[in-house]
Amino acid sequence: MKKKSEFFKFPKNTTEFTTKFSLDQPEFEKFLKVNKLSFSKEGDMIKMIEFLNK
Repeated sequence: MKKKSEFFKFPKNTTEFTTKFSLDQPEFEKFLKVNKLSFSKEGDMIKMIEFLNK
């Protein structure tokens, strides 16, 4: 993944994701639960990035 001009690995869990992207953790956890997303599936990772880009 790329944030600004920095490349890094995709976060492994909710805490890493919300910390790295300064998101509201309860809101993101609700999004994951409602959409039944997993950090181990490529398609789910794409949906997480789309959520991030909103």
